[in-house]
Amino acid sequence: MTSPTHYPLSINYSKSNIFYVSIQNIIFDKGMIETSKEKGVKLSGIKIFPTNNPKSQGFKLNKWDNVYNDIENKIDLDPIKLKKYNKDYYEVIDGRHRVVTSLKYGYIFIPAVILAN
Repeated sequence: MTSPTHYPLSINYSKSNIFYVSIQNIIFDKGMIETSKEKGVKLSGIKIFPTNNPKSQGFKLNKWDNVYNDIENKIDLDPIKLKKYNKDYYEVIDGRHRVVTSLKYGYIFIPAVILAN
């Protein structure tokens, strides 16, 4: 049996609107990087916002324990919301905790809704 590649998705969403995006294609901000380091999350291959970009600062992730427990207990979660950043990457609009905890948990994809720019 193969391991799941993403957390369980809430049934409140139409599967036709959901994309499974590689976490390697999501740009991390400073808050995501700091929390990842504090929690021992390996960041190899992760793209980071350029430091001169105002979006690079982000903010502290404060709901880590709640989201990690939900993922650990296989609780169905909503997809994250992303915007295309450039040709190959995405910016997180909603769901930074789910991205970082998914990476910590070993998932390689994350369910997402891609918003129009």
